[in-house]
Order: sequence, then C-alpha cells, then structure tokens
Amino acid sequence: MIFFKFYKKIFGLHVVTDFGANKTLTGGLSLQTLETYKDFIGTNEISFGGNNFEIYFEEDDFDSFIDKLQNYDIEYVHPVKEHSWEQLVVRLYYPDKHIIEVGENIKVVCRRFLDRGMTA
Repeated sequence: MIFFKFYKKIFGLHVVTDFGANKTLTGGLSLQTLETYKDFIGTNEISFGGNNFEIYFEEDDFDSFIDKLQNYDIEYVHPVKEHSWEQLVVRLYYPDKHIIEVGENIKVVCRRFLDRGMTA
C-alpha cells in the first residue's frame, strides 16, 4: 500500500489495525486496496481524480444521522447498506464530488454481537 508510506512520512501516522486489504491509521484514517474499493462502491470504472477516494467517519447513532441527512439535498453514491461484517454504512458525494463514507461506529456493531451472545 504505497499511500501508507506517504501518510507515515508526511503526517507521522502509524498503523493501528491491519486487516490486509484495509489499514486503519492513527487519527482514524482508513486506507484500503483498489480491488476492495471497487467491490464496495460497485464499479470497476475508477479513475484517479474522481470516485476513487473517500473520507470516512463513524457515527454512534447511525439511524439519527441518516434521518438528519433527509433535511439536506444529498447526492448518494449508494443508499445505506450493510457490509459482510454487519456494519451499516452510507456513501455520499461531497459538493466537490469527493466521496464521504459514514459508518455505524464499529463499537456499536461489536456491542450488538455481544448482545446476541457472541464472544470475542
């Protein structure tokens, strides 16, 4: 992942979690492989300079956040969807057409697993 080297060198960020195709850096920045990203947004048509970069945020109260979005004229990349690891996410376009992903806080997902009786 060539971009990791850039973030480490320029910003001093370090890997907090490494899932292979996805790395989370200090400060919460998450980087993923191009192949994984193509699958996430449902297209192979990716060109650098558009539809190939996103900023990711997490929300503790994801449902309220989605309700709040209804008050704005939002262009969505895709509606709310559930990833294979059961985290709810939505992707939307920032006015300059960069992608913003907002996901359900992963701690909320883990809490849901625990509530179902799952163990670590």
